Formats: sequence, C-alpha cells, structure tokens
Amino acid sequence: MQQSELKQTDALLPCPFCGATASLHNDTDSPCWFVGCSNSACPVEPCHYADTEAEAIATWNRRTPAPVGMEPYG
Repeated sequence: MQQSELKQTDALLPCPFCGATASLHNDTDSPCWFVGCSNSACPVEPCHYADTEAEAIATWNRRTPAPVGMEPYG
C-alpha cells in the first residue's frame, strides 16, 4: 500500500465541485505530489498529480471561468 504525507496549506482553493477543503499529499514511495478533495462524499472526487508541490497546487487551483451569462449551480 502506498503511503502519503498530508501537508496543510492555505494556498489551495476549495473543491470546485462540492466546496470542501482540498488536501495536499506527498507520495512517500515516489517523488509525486497530489491534491484532492477532502470530502469523501464528493460526487466527482477530483485529484491532480504532479512532479512538484508547486505544480500540484497550481494545477488544482486552475479554474475555467464560467460562461458569460450563465448562473452558478446551486
């Protein structure tokens, strides 16, 4: 089983699907970083992998703007 080290950071935006906090992990078996939604009930369970901590955070925080005139969901 792979182990991962959880790292808390204020640099992460919340999950774009459910609004829960995100968590940053370092895979202790490889030089891989990943960010994921902390909500186990999130319908999408997004997760982004990267080679560096900064790249993982930047990838997670990248958002596509909503189309002009489109109402937010919920």
